[in-house]
Amino acid sequence: MRIEPPSTATPKLLVAFGALFVDIERTRSQSISSNSRMKPGRYVIQTAAPPASLRNRLRKCINPRRCLSSGCRWFTDWEIVASIYDIAERAGVAPSTVSRALRDHARISKETRTRIKQIADEMGFIPNSIAQSLVSQRTRTVGVITANLADPWVGAVIQGIEDAAHAAEYILILTTTKERRFRENAVVDVLQQRRVEGIIVVPVYEGSEEFDPGLTPTVLINEGLHLGPDHCWRLVAIDDKKSAGLAVDHLLELGHRRIAYVGSVRRPSSTRHRQEGYEAALRAAGVPVERDLIFYPALQDDLSAGASSLADVLGSGATAVFCYNDITAIGLLSECRRRAVGVPDVLSVVGFDDIETARLVTPALTTVAQPRHALGQTAMASLLRLVDGPGDEEHVYLSCKLVMRESTGRRL
Repeated sequence: MRIEPPSTATPKLLVAFGALFVDIERTRSQSISSNSRMKPGRYVIQTAAPPASLRNRLRKCINPRRCLSSGCRWFTDWEIVASIYDIAERAGVAPSTVSRALRDHARISKETRTRIKQIADEMGFIPNSIAQSLVSQRTRTVGVITANLADPWVGAVIQGIEDAAHAAEYILILTTTKERRFRENAVVDVLQQRRVEGIIVVPVYEGSEEFDPGLTPTVLINEGLHLGPDHCWRLVAIDDKKSAGLAVDHLLELGHRRIAYVGSVRRPSSTRHRQEGYEAALRAAGVPVERDLIFYPALQDDLSAGASSLADVLGSGATAVFCYNDITAIGLLSECRRRAVGVPDVLSVVGFDDIETARLVTPALTTVAQPRHALGQTAMASLLRLVDGPGDEEHVYLSCKLVMRESTGRRL
């Protein structure tokens, strides 16, 4: 079939099958087989999918549009990036010399390295990280596993991980178990197949005996999962007991003595530690711990659990309540508003986490703020040390702080 070169900046496509590349810059057209090597430049591609030989060199779609001619699926204006063969041709050296120069190999002179790097920059060369990883045996990727991306607590933690990873020139592969236990090891398998250098676990399921990252360096954020001595792992967490004490001490200072605790059946480890901190703070103040002031709603959803607990909290005669997390506290606050229960006049409410919504509800929620961004950053830093060699790396515990807002007040 005869192919005419385009006469304008927008080329005319004259075939409706196969893979046709029209060179906009050089105003010529070319049919491409799987063995063809395209020069860098801008091309229009008419094809259902680019040939495998070019797929990794297609940098960006400049001007996508639907082809109106009969039988044509797509044609798209793409830019094809330079390869080391293109750089070698312009520099007048072997491709292996280009490869070594770009990796600052000692066998290549400084002058040659500088010249080749300049040519690579001029041609817009993008290194192939997959090829580099085969040589270095380092992928510079980290897997992050979480149970639910919709959890408002998770976002700032992942941002902290990403910031630290970016600074270290690592990239993240983010996965979720969708709160299903059977997915935990399946997700680990996928990450290991991707040859991640390490794994960070943002709480999945507490006490899950099925989670097994093998020998892959792993950092767990907050207590709940514990791995045995056969694993290469570290913990980055907060002190739940001490942090819970901050909330109870605040309520005690406001004159409250009948202080309720609303826990979570979904997270047995952390809720137990926070309850222990609640009880320890009461005892330290000489206030007896009363079991009829401790509640664990059966509902799995934290928001509903908080709302359903209000009747029991009020029935117990409590004047204040410390909730396991902010979502539980917000559920309780919404029920207070629905039932016209004054906060903090009738009931003072304290949450835990300091998620973004805590400052937006009415009244704004007093809470214990977790250093979520710092947890993520510290976890990534700890993982990088594990990747370089376990050494004497210790578990890390970060401090929380009390954030006083409008949901707590003096006992009237």
